Amino acid sequence: MSGYGGGYGGRGGGGGGGGRGGGRGGGGGRGRGAYYKANIEGAPYPAYKQILGSWEGVARPAPAAGGATSAGVPFTFTVDHVQGDAYAAPSRCHVTVDAGAAGFPPSLAVNHTRRVAAADFVCRRFHDAVSAKGIDRAMSGGGGGWHGAKGGDLRIEQCSQHILERTACSLRGSTLEARFTVALPARGRSVCGKYAAEVIGLHLPDVVGRAMIHASLDAASLKSHVQSAEDQECLRAALGPAGLAAFVREGAILPRASGASDAPMEGSSAVPFRSPASLRRTVRLPHAGAVTGMAVPRGVTLICGGGFHGKSTLLQALQVGVYNHVPGDGRELVASSSNAVKIRAEDGRSVSSVDIGAFIQNLPGGRSTADFSTADASGSTSQAANIVESLEAGADLLLIDEDSSATNFMIRDARMARLIAPDKEPITPFIARARELWERFGVSTIVVVGGAGDYFAVADLVIAIDEYVPADATARAKAIIEETGGAAAVLSDAGGRSAAGGSGAKPLALPTNRSPAGGFALEGKTHVRDMHRVTGFESLALDLTGVEQLVEIGQTRAIVEVLSVLTAGGLGATPRGAGGASSRSSSPSMSEVLDTAERMLDERGVDAFKPGWFHNGLTRPRRFELAAAVNRVRSGRFKQLGVPSERAAGAAPAGSTLTPATPAPVAVWLDE
Repeated sequence: MSGYGGGYGGRGGGGGGGGRGGGRGGGGGRGRGAYYKANIEGAPYPAYKQILGSWEGVARPAPAAGGATSAGVPFTFTVDHVQGDAYAAPSRCHVTVDAGAAGFPPSLAVNHTRRVAAADFVCRRFHDAVSAKGIDRAMSGGGGGWHGAKGGDLRIEQCSQHILERTACSLRGSTLEARFTVALPARGRSVCGKYAAEVIGLHLPDVVGRAMIHASLDAASLKSHVQSAEDQECLRAALGPAGLAAFVREGAILPRASGASDAPMEGSSAVPFRSPASLRRTVRLPHAGAVTGMAVPRGVTLICGGGFHGKSTLLQALQVGVYNHVPGDGRELVASSSNAVKIRAEDGRSVSSVDIGAFIQNLPGGRSTADFSTADASGSTSQAANIVESLEAGADLLLIDEDSSATNFMIRDARMARLIAPDKEPITPFIARARELWERFGVSTIVVVGGAGDYFAVADLVIAIDEYVPADATARAKAIIEETGGAAAVLSDAGGRSAAGGSGAKPLALPTNRSPAGGFALEGKTHVRDMHRVTGFESLALDLTGVEQLVEIGQTRAIVEVLSVLTAGGLGATPRGAGGASSRSSSPSMSEVLDTAERMLDERGVDAFKPGWFHNGLTRPRRFELAAAVNRVRSGRFKQLGVPSERAAGAAPAGSTLTPATPAPVAVWLDE
């Protein structure tokens, strides 16, 4: 097979002509590519198995970059798996080039952030090149039906608005790799060898030349992409030491194009973000220089305002502020603590062995909430469990929107407190715990409220948004509380610490360590239907609809692979089928399991849990989304280890084990 960028030959074989229009051959008249084209056309579909293995090729830069005269760049094309028939999942393939030989500067590989950003950029260009050539669409012909032409499409993962670590494209050491699928074409169950040769031998080398050779790329755009990611990473790392929970750049475009698109809103409807003067701070970033924006301090922050004025839009930007964004997204320098978790109610979710006693006590029938399990949680119990599970995973910032919360979990007013006696109300609402979370455990909260002014009593900062423009309304909010009885009265009505008699809730404590104890088996074939739904878990769906910080389906696929290792005990947890009581010495805590998973991802990459399979569609998830998935497997079982968490809530998780080859750049606050 051969193409625009040169010919292919098997390991030790010669290249060949072939492919529609011939193309530049890599030397040799009848290499193996020509043989396959000539000899498997019309053969039974299993004949495609002959192309398993690696092939050498040569790619040249795109013509506009001087490809007609530039020396070629060698690349290796590998067929990792050949599909069983034309109706099966497409064949898995990958291409590798030497990054140095392809002209990529060594500076792109000096730290993890740069490597991920460079690979992200190449992945997008590869996708663009495939789309521009139209080879991401299946062939058609023959009137359709059984004997009609089918397949022939080459696909690589489409990236989101976020710069993420993916298996689709990676830069490791000096090797730049792209993984993709090819639906090997057929008519019925017969090989369409000529079209396969055209896609692989003609079009693929052209795509490699356009996307994986530095001379073909817009060098300024690549540099900007990498530097933007590095600036965002530095900004996020600088938040905690500066006592901040989040930062929003002046002029940021927060609203999205639509509910179905994460692209930025365009036109006059998109109001650039303006910081309140009292919250404005300036930070010097390694590449962008001095950047000014709204600095949200750690503690308890309220975002309030009228309906449709932009409260939830700001919170949604903050919840994805844990990720780096592509240049032009509008949210490039909107950063939140890396350990921020969005909390919401999830009626009907399963809960296993979670101590929710700090929020809910004295359930009817004497049911314990210290080791609470249910297959059908209510809004309030699910939201309480979500908070405790997030603290267990290491969250230090909770993001809450009243629109997606259980009202009775968030607040109880004076009138309701008079009607329902404290000893008859099992719920201690979040308003009574928010300050305790911050003052005792260093866990900050940012809450969107539009109808619960009682939260003014517990807030350190109140941001009021009017027609998408925020203002610092803290002083006015505190004055209103004093005018209406003071903070003590509000907390008393809510059943908080100052309540006479209270609701029987025990003091807030660190979450009890739990250990995964089995039941996470994937029964039968697992199918990731979309970003939030997986089937195959003992015939039940894994519903991740409430896990709002998932941003790519590849993260869900990666989570499924981690769960398969967890099932086998590969993360130190109790393997499938193991019985007996858990013990502290033999059963790692959930936090330790997550630390192990992160360490494996750091050391081996995103496909650490399925080595040698060359999965092209995985994206690295955070520990918090991984924990959320484990906690939502309906058949999953946990055992409490009987000891509190060894790591204080609000303290950073074990974190990355990656050591940069050069010192990481840092952000400097200019107004300190």
